[in-house]
Amino acid sequence: MTNAQVVREQLSATDPASPSLRNPALLTRYDDYIIQPTFPNANVSIAVDAFNTMQYDPIVKVFQLGPNDTAPFPGQSPIAANDDRALGNRNATIAPGQIEFGTGLGAPSTLRADGVSRYLVRVTSYDPLPDTSTFPPTGELPQDYQLAVSVDLGSLNPPDIANGGILGPNEFAGPDVDPLTGVARFWDAEAGSHIFTADQMEKNTLASNPQRFVNEGFEFVSEGDTVLQRFRNSQGGFFYASNPGEISFVQTLEEWVPDDPGTSIRVFSSPVPGALPVFRAFNLDTNGHFYTIDPSQAAFANDLPNFIGQGVSFYARPIA
Repeated sequence: MTNAQVVREQLSATDPASPSLRNPALLTRYDDYIIQPTFPNANVSIAVDAFNTMQYDPIVKVFQLGPNDTAPFPGQSPIAANDDRALGNRNATIAPGQIEFGTGLGAPSTLRADGVSRYLVRVTSYDPLPDTSTFPPTGELPQDYQLAVSVDLGSLNPPDIANGGILGPNEFAGPDVDPLTGVARFWDAEAGSHIFTADQMEKNTLASNPQRFVNEGFEFVSEGDTVLQRFRNSQGGFFYASNPGEISFVQTLEEWVPDDPGTSIRVFSSPVPGALPVFRAFNLDTNGHFYTIDPSQAAFANDLPNFIGQGVSFYARPIA
């Protein structure tokens, strides 16, 4: 458990792009990090140090995330933000009692955690990166920065992920698969199906191709007494089985091929305290299956003409 973490990173050409505040016709880059302070009313301090470069002006924004979100929803406003350019330096900070510097951010420069929510910290630039409106162009990539996050109460470590309090940039935490890691859900736009994974390397691989794989956040926690084995077919559909009878039956079907055991997810075969039912629906278009711990999403899928609801498949603990 820690109450402070420091990350040294770069804004680079491979990072996601968004319109810059100084010139919305030109793009800048951003890195996203997720923090979860564990103590109610903890003051969160965030400092982005651009090492006084004259190449770009850093901005830090903080968004409050929903329980299963890993990114802000479209149009979501930050709950805290800062651009310290008015101070004559090239740093951006969120700190207790601080007044807002800079314009166009629409949020205070302080953040007090509720002890429950996860927050996304976005490091970006006021200026375009690169800035092709000048001659010669400025803000060439990559650009270095240091991000420091601390709390005055409790710790930063998320209870549902064991790899530390800061996750990112633009990816999930850590290189290893932990027994309590979140199961991520991605929509495969090419195959027209969902893929679920607890494997860290696979999460990073899928997240690196957002044009095909749309990150839909964490679905539930990989923890339990049973291995959920994954099978895939030639149409890009997936089937996840924890019941020995189902596994044996699927293994007799030529169209289904078992995935690498490293992609397996752990679940509960029967109800246990703290675990919720995970519902399954059959996708008639891909012969794959959709899984969700959210009853409203299950009901929505059941009402679609190309899905057939198949009830409860297994049990899992929700993301805290």
